[in-house]
Amino acid sequence: MSANLLKSVNLSFEVTTAIVIEIIAVILIVSAYIILTKDNGKYKKNFSSTMGIVYALGALITYPITGVGLNPARSTGIAFVITCNMLKFKSFKVFTQTLLESPSSKLWVFWVAPIFASAIVGLVILLGKLIKDYSMNTVANVSDANSNLRIEELDSSANNELFYDAKSSDTKDSNTETNEDKSN
Repeated sequence: MSANLLKSVNLSFEVTTAIVIEIIAVILIVSAYIILTKDNGKYKKNFSSTMGIVYALGALITYPITGVGLNPARSTGIAFVITCNMLKFKSFKVFTQTLLESPSSKLWVFWVAPIFASAIVGLVILLGKLIKDYSMNTVANVSDANSNLRIEELDSSANNELFYDAKSSDTKDSNTETNEDKSN
């Protein structure tokens, strides 16, 4: 229906446009899912409503171009049913005559785009965690270095105090010896 509607106003889209639109929509959906899921696998508040809104947005974006693929299983099921009906039922040919090509010929788009989009989201999440861990380790190393510096400063000042105390007691001892020598 969406393709026929677009053709009625002389609009059509290439396969690359379909791939790009599917990738954008799946990136939105997968990243929303990951953001709304906690580390322990439980869902955050408003998970259902937010996912519904994001999926509806994805459907609105993709409907005019691809007829809302978004899910490889859904797209495969539709292509399979239409292809089987095209082969078996002659009465179904009235509908299929409006199709320019078999739905299974472009089915790869609806498998490649979601897998690629999910891989992009996964890569971004991994890079984000690596950067976060690196920055946390850098901050920890800097604070460890600062605390080690302070300990070294305290140790050196304590050693200096001991050195000065020992030196002053040596000078006191030598002064008392010279005073005793003078009195004898």
